[in-house]
Amino acid sequence: MDKILTVKKEKLYSFIWTVPIVALIIAGTLIYRSHFNKGPEITLILSKADGIEAGKTAIKALSVNVGKIESITLSPDRKNVIATARMDPGTEDLIREDSRFWIQKVRIDRQGVTGLDTLLSGYYIELSPGNSPRPSKMFSVLDDPPIATDDRGLFLTLHSKSLKRVSPGSILKFKGIEAGYIIDANYDFQKQVMAYRVFVSYPYSKIVDSGTKFWISSGITFSMGTEGLKVDTDSLENIISGGISFDNIEGSLNDEDDVPVKNDHVFTLYNDRTSIVPTYASSRTLDYVILLPYPDRGLQPESPVFFQGVQVGVVKRAPYFPENYRLFHNYSKYTAVLISIQQERYEKSSLETIEEIRQDIEHLIREKNLTASVENMNMLTGKKCIDLLMVEDPGTERIVYNAPYHGYPVIPSVDKSLNTIQDDLSRFTHKLATLPMEDLANNVNQLLKNFQNTALEINALTSNINAIADKLHKENISHEMLSTLKEVQSILASYNSDSALYRDLSQAVKELNSTLKGVKPVVSKVNEKTNSLVFSYDRQDPVPAGKKEKKENKKK
Repeated sequence: MDKILTVKKEKLYSFIWTVPIVALIIAGTLIYRSHFNKGPEITLILSKADGIEAGKTAIKALSVNVGKIESITLSPDRKNVIATARMDPGTEDLIREDSRFWIQKVRIDRQGVTGLDTLLSGYYIELSPGNSPRPSKMFSVLDDPPIATDDRGLFLTLHSKSLKRVSPGSILKFKGIEAGYIIDANYDFQKQVMAYRVFVSYPYSKIVDSGTKFWISSGITFSMGTEGLKVDTDSLENIISGGISFDNIEGSLNDEDDVPVKNDHVFTLYNDRTSIVPTYASSRTLDYVILLPYPDRGLQPESPVFFQGVQVGVVKRAPYFPENYRLFHNYSKYTAVLISIQQERYEKSSLETIEEIRQDIEHLIREKNLTASVENMNMLTGKKCIDLLMVEDPGTERIVYNAPYHGYPVIPSVDKSLNTIQDDLSRFTHKLATLPMEDLANNVNQLLKNFQNTALEINALTSNINAIADKLHKENISHEMLSTLKEVQSILASYNSDSALYRDLSQAVKELNSTLKGVKPVVSKVNEKTNSLVFSYDRQDPVPAGKKEKKENKKK
């Protein structure tokens, strides 16, 4: 029987082919991912590459890996480091024009210790995404983290000429409350000032206006003013790390003149709070000139001006030199002092206009002899002030200047120079010279003799009392009488010539007698020359040459 051959149809595929197919798919995926599905490439510029390694250093945003450094090279000018980084796919919206990069590492600052995780993982680059609609491929990496800001805050510039320095990152305070930060500090060579860039956070940014004052609040400040020694201290944190404070310390003096400010507004940064001088509206001030026969060093800018005990203004310039003034060419026997009468100092809601106040001052000058004088405010510091008063004595010599002094009206003044002081001293020495020094010394000597005689009499009386006490004791007189006699005896003993009271009183009388003998030559000298207490040296008055020749001819 013939065998029947069955022909089987061979399969067109085999399971073994799945292996190369899967390999091709994986390879295609890798090729696609490596060439067609790459994330964007960016360039980072660093000042130095501390802790940065190619192929290892990650780029993170909120602790999530979003890229990696691929290569590190030096810039063509050899001044910076250029790092090429590959971002992960889908991170295009993170790298905008205002995105910021910085190196995350261990730091110790005012917020404490940060970045401790980098001790194990190594340095990495932190990314803060931006909001700009335009993308970018090149960024500068910051050495320090940027300070967190708010769109509602204010970026301001502070100019300072102080020798004190405040570090970037220090706190900006309002009434002791943290209200912002110092972003950076640079020296402006053109204006020759320190320029601080600061950020005032919201809601404190609403407080800042054109009248806000900024001052350095670090350390301890000592100041000697007319009221004595003042000590101003800040918080311990500011003393250690430094800081800047701000406030609208002028109150409501000129609130209507203060306007809100915008970003990049420039303010003056004062050395401390005590150096801030309140400003007043120029439309409510009157400037006058006072003429003095000598320059007074006790008068300085901002020295007070008083009228009836109320401060009505300040000294603006002492001495005052007009524009184009030539000191030696325009020599004058008077020194000008420019003062400013400031209405806001003494009346915030005055019904008078500034012109009416000017008329009142002119009326006082004409009718009431309004006069300015320089007075001492503090003998220790030597600071002085100007006092406006009405002179009632018609014999008082005033310095009157009827014409305006370079455009400024002149208030008459009283000369209180060294001559006036010398006249007062001469009157005092004259009174001293009229004292009966010899009679007084004789009286003191007589008092000493009388005291010595009294002491002898007391000694004799004490002896008599002792004898009486012994006799009474022998005759059994009561103990009360004996105790009374003993008390009298102890009292009288205190006046004995050997007692401490007698010695002290005797020494005091002798010192008084010696002092009076020493004053006697001074009184004789004052009688001869009244100004000898001021000018202590002896010198013959110069004799003119003509008189010398006449004297020589007479001798011949």
